[in-house]
Parts: sequence; C-alpha cells; structure tokens
Amino acid sequence: MNTPAVQWETWYAPLLGRKLQAVAFLSLQPDTPDLVAALDGRLLDFNGATQLVFEPDDNLYLTWAQFGFEFGLFAGNCLQDLWRPHALDTIHRSAGWDNLENATLRSVGFYGCDVAQDADLIVAAAHRFDGGPSPVTLWVSTGFNGKAGAGDDMVVSLDAEPPAESSLTLKRTVQ
Repeated sequence: MNTPAVQWETWYAPLLGRKLQAVAFLSLQPDTPDLVAALDGRLLDFNGATQLVFEPDDNLYLTWAQFGFEFGLFAGNCLQDLWRPHALDTIHRSAGWDNLENATLRSVGFYGCDVAQDADLIVAAAHRFDGGPSPVTLWVSTGFNGKAGAGDDMVVSLDAEPPAESSLTLKRTVQ
C-alpha cells in the first residue's frame, strides 16, 4: 500500500505559490555528525526526515515509510505522527542553501523508480521554486548510500537530480 496520489495533491496544492521560510534536516542521532559535516555540500544522505516550513507557518515533513516490502516517500504535517518524540535531531540548512529562503513553490514532481514492485510507489519529490537570481530545485527522496530509490534513508539535493539506484520516472506533477 502506498500513499495515494490524491494524498500528494492534498498535501501540496495549498502550498503552491507560497514562500518557503525554512528547511530543516531531522536526523537520527548516529547520523547527525556526518550530516553536519556535509551541510556545505549539495547532497545530503541521512536517516530521518526533512522539514519544509512555508508561510505563514505551515509545516510539511517528508520521511520514508515501509509499504509492503518496499520503502517510499511519505508526508505529514505533524512530526509526532511520523517519528517517536525526541528521536530526531534538528539541523537547519547551511548558508550554501540560502537561495531557498523566501523562494516561492511553483510545482512538485513525484518520481518512482523502475526497480520498485509497486508501480505507484513514490520515492522522490522535486520541489521547483522561483526566487533569488534563478529558479531552484530541492529534491527530497528516499534511498540509501547517497542514491535515491526505495530505501530507508533520506537523500536530499539542491539543484541537481540525486544519483539514483535505478532510473527515476516522473509519475505526476502538482502545479
């Protein structure tokens, strides 16, 4: 069972045209030192969740979840519904990610991977923002070893599609 496609539209449709106020990476404690060390880069790999805060104060959390025998992307607006209290450390994005600040969400593309048994499994979301000197894309995906796919880690990248364990295929777009 996967997050139904209509669920993705329910989460994202109200956020279109709104400004992003903050991005935070929420990692399990053993992953925190490596995540902090990698913040200056454009690709992050950790176990946990990613928090997007839109104006005026709407939170969207993206994390992994198990659907049958596979792992895919899952969304929610309450972290306590997704993770046990105090399980994750909160790390705010570094200066290298400043072009996201106050950027306006224009569209989100949802991707599956060709090795997934569930054809509807979503493993990545490409958030396209306008703002700053040029458009920017924030990829949030499940995966492992720094590669997007059906895994139980988070792979987050800025402005470039993350490396993938297999081909990523666009399944739907909300715009």
